[in-house]
Amino acid sequence: MSHYEFFALCFLAKHPGWVFSKQQIYEAVWNDPDGDGNAAVTNLISQIRKKLNP
Repeated sequence: MSHYEFFALCFLAKHPGWVFSKQQIYEAVWNDPDGDGNAAVTNLISQIRKKLNP
């Protein structure tokens, strides 16, 4: 699991039942409030799902 995948998974696991926008996840994981990470977050979540669901 990559560094960013691990941080995203930890962030989401710390907030069970919460719903986050792609921008909120991007800001939390990359620590960059000004970036536009829609594609990055989409790819990141896709990779996490593939690794968790064999």
